[in-house]
Amino acid sequence: MSWPIAARAAGSQDQQGRRGQTSVHPVVWHLTTGWTWRGRCAAAAALSLVARPAAAAAALAGHPEFVMPQASSRVPARSEVSRMIALRSLRRLLSAVFLLTPTLARAQGGSKAIAEVRAARLAQNAVLAAHQMDSAASFWVNDVVITAGLGRVLRGKDAYRQAFALDSGMVYVRTPAHIDVATPWLSAWEEGEWVGRQGPSGPIVIRGRYAAQWHRVGTRWLIRSEVFVALACSGAACRWPLATL
Repeated sequence: MSWPIAARAAGSQDQQGRRGQTSVHPVVWHLTTGWTWRGRCAAAAALSLVARPAAAAAALAGHPEFVMPQASSRVPARSEVSRMIALRSLRRLLSAVFLLTPTLARAQGGSKAIAEVRAARLAQNAVLAAHQMDSAASFWVNDVVITAGLGRVLRGKDAYRQAFALDSGMVYVRTPAHIDVATPWLSAWEEGEWVGRQGPSGPIVIRGRYAAQWHRVGTRWLIRSEVFVALACSGAACRWPLATL
């Protein structure tokens, strides 16, 4: 029996009892017509696992070269499915760990840098309170730029040192509230509140907020620029003039 005739006969057997349907399934017919015998065998075997197993088997039944595959239709055991799920979960976990490792390393490095910047600020507060201006100036880069609380702009380490010398009766304290570190550039942002006291233990006469830019230079964090804004005052400090433009 020729291939088309056998295929149509198989389709008729598979569709027996269905009125008006006497030919093989269109997909089986399309994939097998005009193919080599080996190609037809592969197509019928594949289709036997999908929608029309009876039609595919009948179309090739009795041919000496055709063997219907049995192993591919095996349903995996529950234990095998569990192992597959466990291996897939393990691969996802390992991938997540691999992706997160650099992020965790950067976070740890950032935390250390934040602690170093905070420690540098507190150390400068201590030497400012003691009026040790050379030590205080060691926390600034040479071309540091400062905008004081009332708008005066100071450029360079020497100008900043002189401003503190002229205001020796005051003790200024900066208290950092937030620090961010940019690891790729070794720079940091600091913001917080500042107060000015009349003497080490005197009353606060002026206060406000500030922001600072730090750069890592060698093994130290140094201040590149600072901006102070006065927001409140008391007594004589309220009569201090705003810097003129």
